[in-house]
Amino acid sequence: MTTSFSTVDAATYGTIPELDEKEDSQEAQMLNDLGTNGIKLNASQSSIDNINSPSIMQMLQLQLQQKDDLKRIEAYHAKQRSERHLSRRAVGNADVSSWDEFVSAASDPNIDTINLKTDLQADSSATIDSDKIINFNGFKLSVNITANTKKTVTIASGNVKLVSPTVENKPPKVKTSTPSAFTFQGGSLTVTGNAQISGDFFSSTNTPGDLTFQDATAYFYNDICPWDYLGGKGDGSIISMTGSSAGSIKILNSTINDNSYGFIFFSGVPHKSMLIDDNSKITSTQPDVNATDSLYYFVATPQDHRVDGAGVELTIKGHSAVTINKAPTYDICAPIKLFGGGTKISLSEGSDLDVTNPAWRRNC
Repeated sequence: MTTSFSTVDAATYGTIPELDEKEDSQEAQMLNDLGTNGIKLNASQSSIDNINSPSIMQMLQLQLQQKDDLKRIEAYHAKQRSERHLSRRAVGNADVSSWDEFVSAASDPNIDTINLKTDLQADSSATIDSDKIINFNGFKLSVNITANTKKTVTIASGNVKLVSPTVENKPPKVKTSTPSAFTFQGGSLTVTGNAQISGDFFSSTNTPGDLTFQDATAYFYNDICPWDYLGGKGDGSIISMTGSSAGSIKILNSTINDNSYGFIFFSGVPHKSMLIDDNSKITSTQPDVNATDSLYYFVATPQDHRVDGAGVELTIKGHSAVTINKAPTYDICAPIKLFGGGTKISLSEGSDLDVTNPAWRRNC
């Protein structure tokens, strides 16, 4: 008795083992043997006199049927491998070529890697609430590049990594508050690779901001002065952490070039922390080297934060170096302007902090 079937599935054939995409099934190997060696006869069956005997014909029929069935089973395995391969590619990675595709991938918990395939301009806000790696691949993300727009990418939760990001969040030079390109509610944000950032980049308010630069070479630019904004909000600064939660910035094995009037702004209780470690190098300058009529800073807190628990714990270690050359003339003439009982600056042996204010003697 023989069994044949025109379609093959697990219910008909029983449990069929899953195979790797490159693995040959047992049936494929058997087919190869049949195709190479042909139908084998033993010595008693190989004579011409016996070739038409019933036993020989039955054996030929069985082997031909076996070969046909093996082909069907191998076809099933091939389809199984293909579907499994496509499924693995579909889940976990998203190639995006439009802002709508980015928004969809950002909010999809099944997507853990987003690959930009073209420059993107935000038409709306987006939310990330799961672990994500965003590969910029040499393309640019533009968020608020026209006046009076209020778009942002919110990190609601999850650990988010930006790989070699180019981010533009700088509308025309007007005295209006622009949301940061990335606003923080939970999780963490890590920047790695070569980064080009213009305008307000990162902000957290009443949430424990967690921002890390790891193995990064980052250039920041913002020619909007935070003069009108320095009242506890940090608007106009490239990075700000404010409100009633702790926050931390870590710069590890990275090179940072800040060319702005206000780089990092902290406010609120409890105090925030900033760690510069692992042979990092930071240079902080201002766009117009001759401008001396405002509050320019590398890191600052509001002057009214003279309370216990507020302030910044700044640590420079691991043979890191920070060079600051800004010319503030407002209030206390210093590009590092920190108040609060929690303020502490630590500099380990082998590290360097060099601060220059060319306007200090002339205008302060």
